[in-house]
Amino acid sequence: MRKAIIIFCLAGSGLIILGLFNFFESLLVFLVAGVIPGTNYALPYQAMLILIISLMSLVIFRTTLGDVKSRITKTTGIRKKHLPKRRYSQI
Repeated sequence: MRKAIIIFCLAGSGLIILGLFNFFESLLVFLVAGVIPGTNYALPYQAMLILIISLMSLVIFRTTLGDVKSRITKTTGIRKKHLPKRRYSQI
């Protein structure tokens, strides 16, 4: 319980600090308009399109990979339970 409270307080403190520096606004402007924070330079729309598609592909790949890994471990565990025990440890 104490560990959860400490983690919650640290996460809240981090969000407050990021809010003070307008991190979320800068991130939103970067993702929507491609404007690099702290400068007036904007990335071309092709670069932003490639960046967003790459990030979405990475997220989808990671989530499906986790599902596949959990299914494989479940089926492997079930198969091992149904295997016969070894009768002889030495011949």
